[in-house]
Amino acid sequence: AYDRVLGRCVAMKILHDAASRPAEIMSRFIAEAQTTGQLEHPNIVPIYDFGTLEDGRIYYTMREVRNTSLREVLRRLKYDETLSEEYSLLRLVGIFRQVCLAMHYAHVRGVVHRDLKPDNIMLGDYGEVLVMDWGLAVLSGKRGVKHEQAMHHEGQTLGTPAYMPPEQARGELDVVDARSDVYALGALLYEILTLSPPYTAPSPIKVMWKVVEGDLEVPSERSPERDIPAELERICMRAMAYRAETRYASAKVLHDALEDWAEGIQPREAQRCLVDGQAWFMRYQMLLEESEMLGHRVRKEAALIEHWEPLERKRDLWELEDRLTHLELECSRAFGEAVTNFNQALAHQPALPEAREALADIYWARLEQAEAQNDAVNAIYFRALASEYDDAKRYAQAFREEVDLHIKTEPEGAMLAIARHEVQDRHLVRTHHRPLGTSPRHERAMAVGSYSLDVFVPGHPIVTQPIMLERGRAHSVHIAVPPASDFREGFIYIPAGPCITGGDPEAFAPRPRTPTYCEGFFCSIYPVTFREYLEWLDALQSEDPAHALRRAPQLRSSDGMLAKFDAHANRWLPHEILIEGSARQRYPEGQGHEQDLPVVGVSHSDALAYIAWRSLRDEVSYRLPSPDEWEKAARGVDARWFPWGDHFDATFCKMRFSREEIPQLEPVGTFTQDVSPYGVRDMAGCVQEWCAHDGKGDPSERPVKGGGWGQDQRSCRLASSLRILAIARTSAIGFRLTYDPSATK
Repeated sequence: AYDRVLGRCVAMKILHDAASRPAEIMSRFIAEAQTTGQLEHPNIVPIYDFGTLEDGRIYYTMREVRNTSLREVLRRLKYDETLSEEYSLLRLVGIFRQVCLAMHYAHVRGVVHRDLKPDNIMLGDYGEVLVMDWGLAVLSGKRGVKHEQAMHHEGQTLGTPAYMPPEQARGELDVVDARSDVYALGALLYEILTLSPPYTAPSPIKVMWKVVEGDLEVPSERSPERDIPAELERICMRAMAYRAETRYASAKVLHDALEDWAEGIQPREAQRCLVDGQAWFMRYQMLLEESEMLGHRVRKEAALIEHWEPLERKRDLWELEDRLTHLELECSRAFGEAVTNFNQALAHQPALPEAREALADIYWARLEQAEAQNDAVNAIYFRALASEYDDAKRYAQAFREEVDLHIKTEPEGAMLAIARHEVQDRHLVRTHHRPLGTSPRHERAMAVGSYSLDVFVPGHPIVTQPIMLERGRAHSVHIAVPPASDFREGFIYIPAGPCITGGDPEAFAPRPRTPTYCEGFFCSIYPVTFREYLEWLDALQSEDPAHALRRAPQLRSSDGMLAKFDAHANRWLPHEILIEGSARQRYPEGQGHEQDLPVVGVSHSDALAYIAWRSLRDEVSYRLPSPDEWEKAARGVDARWFPWGDHFDATFCKMRFSREEIPQLEPVGTFTQDVSPYGVRDMAGCVQEWCAHDGKGDPSERPVKGGGWGQDQRSCRLASSLRILAIARTSAIGFRLTYDPSATK
């Protein structure tokens, strides 16, 4: 209705003219208006006017509330989970506390409502909470309020069965008092907790019988999926105690119990979220480790299966891949749940140090993962997040972009120079080269990053030691330079020290990322060439031509020999078919280019036999490099993907797409970008290389490292690993030599 005097919209309640007991109903209607009108409280609907219409019907007007009732909110919550963001349990308890205060005010004024239920709690557009419908209220006579007329008979039951206390259900209206409303408040809280009334049955009579019997199911058993706080359940059950004297003494005491819970909920919820977050964090770490191990296994298994093989051969691999996908999804979910819980803990307690420390830890873990994968974008992102939450500065040292470097050499007094590696044209180059003086040396506040340290000892070739300066710790480098007599032409010394092997997810069957220590060794700059290998065949030819023929470079297929014995020249020569077609324009026939090709078509035993002969000839104990030594010589110590850095271009090494023409072998050293931090050449491309037997896997197989002239980018990645039958002879596999310091015979 519209109030023309005050110019506002109001709600008008009119007594129905078809009431069956006019006198009694009229008295109750008047009593309701009087009772409500004298209860001036922010949470009780205000009465504006009382009177008679022109047709004789009586009415009263009150504030108009247009939003919704608590009943509607609880009904919607039951079927719409998204509404819980707007009406959280904490907010619903806040609404309920306002109802408790309204009822306490009414009780102090001597009024008992007797019909509290969700339908009678209205929620306004601006946060208003109003208790409505005081038609069944009992007036006790306090503070001038008129007594209730004797309108009810002994044993008569009034109210809504599901929310009334047992004494009211039994019709004992003379004992109904403020504690009866406390019971009804408990019933309201019960429905807030469970989203269902305390008692349900097909008919109101059966509901009342349940109330009288008092067999009430606790909220957590009624709705176990709701995760009901134990303290709230205890408060609810005490308010709904069967005997009135064991209930809360007043609605204010009930309110205060809820206030104590609400004040304590923030730290309690913060701790709960913190514990949940820590559990998810542990699960994330476990799943990450498990997925990394499974990923390594998947890549290893995939490397053993050719594309053309039947489905039966691939099903086990597919099952592993599906498991890996599931693990990675679970790992991401665990990370997200951990971060969400830690942030929720901070929402409850913004300054909770344990939650901020936990976020710093989990973001630091992601930073380390990103750095291990050379993922610069995510490394920057998670570094910023870890720094933001590191209030205790536990990672402050690790975040420092400058570190100290201690350098020692044997012998002391070596001249030192250092250069920083920076990306230019997609590969790392030495920049800012500067002398450091003599060893021992202590350099302070050096920027983190990748470096090359050159060591000059009089009478020795320069020894290069790659260095990776990482945040958070001082670095010590100890370089023992072998005697000058140990250095041989065509070899580079790889100083002893740590490195990183494996760990490249894009490589072909890579090993897991592993910190590895290698003793110092000498590595040949280039793979063994046809020129070098055929010198051995020439020596064999004079002693045992048949043996020389067996050891000659050749394929097991019908392609046949890759070298031939020239009886006129009395020597073995590379076959001219090694360079054919348009490549002859670059490498004309008759100029000896074939001699400088890396030798291929040799088995593992051929390589060992050559090494034995050359060791005797040179009086040096040569050997094949181990897979770890090979990888260190190629990658240095900064875990780069390729000898030149982390970016790939087909022109940087000899591989399948390096030239416009059909790929084929080219002389060693042709591709000048394919050089490691130590100066070792042709490790990403040119030929794959036999490595020393490591005692792993099938005893008939041997490890092979490096990319080949006819292979793709994946094989060029230095962490790629293969195992090939030791007896295999292919046009893609050669080898290079290594030896240990003081290995001269």
